This record gives sequence, C-alpha cells and structure tokens, in this order.
Amino acid sequence: MKGFSHHREYGPVYLRFIVPGLLALLFLLSCGVGGGFGPIGEFSLPIPGTGGNALPAGYFILLFTIQWFLCMALLLLVPRTFSSKQKVFFIFALALVGRLLLLVHEPSDDMNRYLWEGKVLASGISPYHHAPDDPFMNALAENDRFHGQINHPHMTAAYPPLMVAFFSLLGGIWHHPLAIKGMLMLLDMGTMVFLAFLLSYRRLDLRWLILYGLNPVILWAFAAKGHFDVIQCFFLTGAICFFDRKKWGWMFLLAGLSIQVKYVSALAFFFFINRENLRYAWITPVSAILPYGVFLWVFAHENLQGMFAGIMQFGENFAFNGSIHGIFRVVFGEIEPATLICKILLAVLLGLGFFHFSPARNSRYRNDPVSGCFYVLGCVILLAPTVHFWYISWVIPFLVLQPSRPWMLLCLTISFYFVTNGVYHHTGVWRLPVWAYLCQWLPFCALLMLQGVFFV
Repeated sequence: MKGFSHHREYGPVYLRFIVPGLLALLFLLSCGVGGGFGPIGEFSLPIPGTGGNALPAGYFILLFTIQWFLCMALLLLVPRTFSSKQKVFFIFALALVGRLLLLVHEPSDDMNRYLWEGKVLASGISPYHHAPDDPFMNALAENDRFHGQINHPHMTAAYPPLMVAFFSLLGGIWHHPLAIKGMLMLLDMGTMVFLAFLLSYRRLDLRWLILYGLNPVILWAFAAKGHFDVIQCFFLTGAICFFDRKKWGWMFLLAGLSIQVKYVSALAFFFFINRENLRYAWITPVSAILPYGVFLWVFAHENLQGMFAGIMQFGENFAFNGSIHGIFRVVFGEIEPATLICKILLAVLLGLGFFHFSPARNSRYRNDPVSGCFYVLGCVILLAPTVHFWYISWVIPFLVLQPSRPWMLLCLTISFYFVTNGVYHHTGVWRLPVWAYLCQWLPFCALLMLQGVFFV
C-alpha cells in the first residue's frame, strides 16, 4: 500500500509471537471490560494538575483509546511468518471473541425504536403513519418495556421499509435487543469474510483486515451498541466482492439493497457501472424501490411522501457534531443556512467526484469502485449536519482496501464524541463542548489537508 511499508521484524523468533500474543490478550481483556462497563458517561476521569477538573466519560474514552492503540499495534506486529490462513484465523478469532464479549453491553437507545417499529409493523400498523407517542398506539404500548425509552417519540419511522421489516422479523422471533444484536454481529462477521476475500483476490496483505475487525469504532458501533449501519457495510462490501468477480447481477442486487439500509448508499451506485455491466444496472433501482411498492400495496392508506417524512425532518431540523456544518452553524447562529451551504458544497464535491472517479471517464477507476465509494461517503460525513460516531463505520471497509492516515486517525479522535455522553449523564443536557469538537475534527482535517485533497 502506498505510504504504508511492510514492517520488519527484529529480535528472537519467540518474541515475534509473544508480543502479538500479549497484545491479543490485552485486546480481549479490553473487550471484556467494555462488555461490563455500564453507562458510557457515568465515570469521569480526573485530570491531574487541573484543580479537580475531570474529563466527562473519561474512563470510557481511555478504554476506547487503548483499543485503538492495540488495533494499530497488532496491525504492525502480526508476524510476517504467518501464512495467509494463519493471519485469517488469528484476526477472525480475536474479532469474534471480542464481539461476543461486547455483545452484553447496554445497546443504544436507537434499539428501542428498532424493536418498537418492528412490533408496530407486525401488528399491521404503519410506523410511517403513527409516531410512538400517537394516542392511537397506547394499547400496543401498554406493558412494552422499550416504548417509553424511545428517543424523539413524536417522529414517525425514518428507516427504509426493508429495515423495518427486518426489525419486525427478528422482534417476532424474540422481542429483545440480543435478537437484533446477534444478527447484526453475524452480518458484521460476514463483512469481514467479504473483506478477506477482497484482500486475497487483490493480493493485498491480510493484516489490513485488522483495520475493520479490531477497530474500536466498529466494535462499539455494532457489537456493543447495535447500530444497523453494519448491514450497509455488509451489502456494499459484498457488492465490491462481486464486482471483482464480475458477478454483475449479484453486485447490483446488493448495491440496491444497501440503499434500503441507508439512503446515502445511493451515491455509491454510480461507481459500480461500466460498459461491461451497464445492461444489468436496472437491478439496483428495482431492488431499491420494490420494498416501497410492497409497503404501499400492503398499507393502502400510506403515501410515499409520508414514508420519507421522518428522515426529512431529521435531516432538516437536527444538527449535532457536523465537522463543517458546525462551523457554519456557529457563524450564522442557525441550522438552516448552515445546512443550505453544506448542501451546495456537497453537490459541488459530489459533482467533482463523479467526474474524477467515474469509470466511464477515468480508466484508472474502470476496474475498481472503491475510490469513488470512499470519496462520496467521506464527503457526506464531512458535510452532514449530524455525525454520530458510528457514521464513521460507513468508510471503514474501504479503509481496509485503501488505508488512509487521516481516516485512521479519525477512528481515534472520534472518541471525544463520547464527552457528550458524560455531559448528558451528569446534567441531562445533550451537548458537545467546543474543545471536544475541536479534538475530534481538527487533527483529522489538518492531516487530510496535509496529505492532499481526499484520496487522490
């Protein structure tokens, strides 16, 4: 990989195995501690020499930071004498055990909405038509232990219909967070399988799989907190895998299904198209649109506009931790002008990206959609009004295939996002202090600018 030379191994042979072994044990120990950690924001870390000041959620940030350094150390110190099969076994074993240890951690409050909207759909009611606090839902909400903990209960469903059906299916089997978290963990491991195939097929060192498998962003976003963005990672990574094997039908099907997970995936679709597969491209829009048709057929009173009302409200009226959006929001004092400017900037950057990375225009990218997908999803993260820590997971599969120092650094500095959890736990106010915002984004943006514009 450009900019990342293979490491040399020095010292006695036994040390080459003992050090990675000890690091692996420390990694599993950190996951065990994480599984039983409790509320992320509960424990503040005293800062020596500051007169009694403490870092909100500091003990968790310390744990997250340790896991990042262990991930990077294992990336560098996996013995080169390991065969490909040994590397895969080592990484997969660590990743699986680490995820199992984190599975018992308290899930995100988004899980309450997953389970609730799945239950609503299973009851024959449209979650796009009735918000959780709608009086019409009182009878269904009675004795439901997840209903009262739903965030933004005045908002109708914002997730695509395929995801609501997915929650309904799993909730019907077992109305419990572990039912969803368990399935998401399987898809998480499936993403690793796709990435291992891609690394092997492209003759890249399998140690790069560590950037996904042992990455604390991935571990806490999916195994610990249970965010369903992992399904997008699974589908997009699978689509790239089928691209390499020229299985065009399967590739476009998975690309379309990824849009039914997160609408942002639609931006990646264009980089899969080339002259060889153009006649199969219809599969993506059909697979992305079909669930809406099925939903509208089942719920005759529903309309397409209502199915997008929740996501539109979220995108227009909410803003939190946006890297560039946050600056404009401070300058103008309001969300609306900041959002408008970021939309314009995003349109410009996407236009440039589609022009530069287009397989039809640039032969350099004719046989690889990774650069274009990485670019457009990276642009969205940079310009989105709201950026939660798990949004970084959107680009981490591409980071495995095209390592980038700025994005690897962001996987560390995003830990300051959790200061918000500490502030909220002790004050009841969901707020990210300016200094924590700068600690997150300033090192990343500085390194991004030093390295050049994005990934070119």
